[in-house]
Formats: sequence, C-alpha cells, structure tokens
Amino acid sequence: MLMQKLSYVAVKVVFVTALLVLPIVLSTDDELIPADKAQLNSWFDRNVGPLASREVTLNPALVEAEKNVTVVQVRADGTGDFKTITDAIKSVPHNNKHRVIYPLALETTQKK
Repeated sequence: MLMQKLSYVAVKVVFVTALLVLPIVLSTDDELIPADKAQLNSWFDRNVGPLASREVTLNPALVEAEKNVTVVQVRADGTGDFKTITDAIKSVPHNNKHRVIYPLALETTQKK
C-alpha cells in the first residue's frame, strides 16, 4: 500500500515537473554574435525577435519593465544627457522597475 502511494506521488511529481519545464524557451548557441556591426540588427531580429512575439514566454515583471524604456546618452564632451557614467547611473531612482539603456560610444580620453 505504501509503495502504491509513493508511486502515485512520484507520477504526480514527474507530471508537474514536465508541465513547468515545457514552456521554457530552448535556445542554441549555434549562431554566434556577428563581429560585423552591419549584421548585428539582422542577427538580433533572428535570435531575439520583437517583444510582442515573446511576451508570453517572459516574466511579467520584465514585460512591464520593457514598456517604459529610457535611453540615457553619456558623452564626455557634454553632448549627451550626462558627462560621466557614474552621474548617469546615479540619476536612476533606487526602486526603478523600468529598463534603462546606456549605449556606449567609442571615445578617446586624455589622461591628466
């Protein structure tokens, strides 16, 4: 009798585990990120895709965070929103729940 109950519980555990694992999106690393910048956008579209097509597979908090994305430009010459990365990061509220993007640009700096 005890073995029947254990077998029944084991079957339930396997079934629930399968239900939890099935929705996970599987990916492969067959296609590496291209070194050529001109190919990056097409690679991204093939491998990541638009948010609308992935919403059902993402954590709801991530979907919400993507709704109000902020792009903060950091430029030492003063042409961006901030001159330093530190100032840009400090500008984001402590309990921020939205995505903030800091695009990096190649700049030459002078040592003092």
